[in-house]
Amino acid sequence: MSAWGLRVIGDSEGRPVQLSGKWVSYYDPDAAYGRGLVLGTWEPRAALAFPSQARAMALWRSQSVARPTRPDGQPNRPLTAYTVSVEPLP
Repeated sequence: MSAWGLRVIGDSEGRPVQLSGKWVSYYDPDAAYGRGLVLGTWEPRAALAFPSQARAMALWRSQSVARPTRPDGQPNRPLTAYTVSVEPLP
């Protein structure tokens, strides 16, 4: 059974960012008063591992409890500020 991970491609429009190419190793949507905290790693063994692609995407879509909505009234999902790829972990 394979494990899946999230790899950051770029910002929400796909432009490169500091995390580009890295695996998501930590994510807290409630950190920084709901702005979220994402950490990345080059090491696949240190990445967050998921049993399915659906579970990985559920994390990507997770909403902050600390600040559930953005100023525009839309759900506050800090990780969606990044374009990600769900890939099998090597």
